[in-house]
Amino acid sequence: MDVKLNDWVTGYSKGFFKIIKTFPIYYDESCYDIHKHKVGEENHNSIVVLKKGFRFVSTKLSLFKLLSFDLISL
Repeated sequence: MDVKLNDWVTGYSKGFFKIIKTFPIYYDESCYDIHKHKVGEENHNSIVVLKKGFRFVSTKLSLFKLLSFDLISL
């Protein structure tokens, strides 16, 4: 998923979260599918820090879905 800072996502927890910071994960020699990827190649599943109100959450990006503003009617 291609996300940027300040994007909004939804996830396993009720509500909307704002992406505050991303930490990329890179493949190393201990990865189980290293035969498909090179050591040092960026993994698509980054760690993100999310904010909801006064609460911060850090988790893998694959657990969340990018919020599309086309679906929201104001």
